[in-house]
Amino acid sequence: MFRARILAQGFTLVAMLAGSAYWQVDRAKRKEFDGLMDEKKAREKQAAWIKELEARDEEDKEMREAMRRRKERGGKGIVGELKDADTRAQVQKAVDEAKAVAEKAAKVVADKTGKEGNQVEGIASVAPEDGKGRGILQSVQDLIWKKK
Repeated sequence: MFRARILAQGFTLVAMLAGSAYWQVDRAKRKEFDGLMDEKKAREKQAAWIKELEARDEEDKEMREAMRRRKERGGKGIVGELKDADTRAQVQKAVDEAKAVAEKAAKVVADKTGKEGNQVEGIASVAPEDGKGRGILQSVQDLIWKKK
């Protein structure tokens, strides 16, 4: 019985050494495979980044080209148009008319409530005297967006 036990322990040691050698080769192959996969992912990530940069560069070129064409046509853009004297005059006129409508509405409120318009609480909108039933905001919008 003693000899069988020694033989079993020897067999166990040999099996452990053989398994260790086998799995060492497998671990080396797995490590190499993981390295290749990481490298592949890095290449794909870099390719995606380069593609994104090229797309942004293309958009930038298109925008520059559009701006160049706009300058050639003499377009001033929104800011340039607001700098024109006519446009400034129209905006100032609309602002003045809006102030006049607001003052008129404040007088109506003061007449109906006996208080000044800015002291009245709980009034959401005031109907103008013309009876159309539009509020101040709608009147101001009509003045500003009025077509020529």
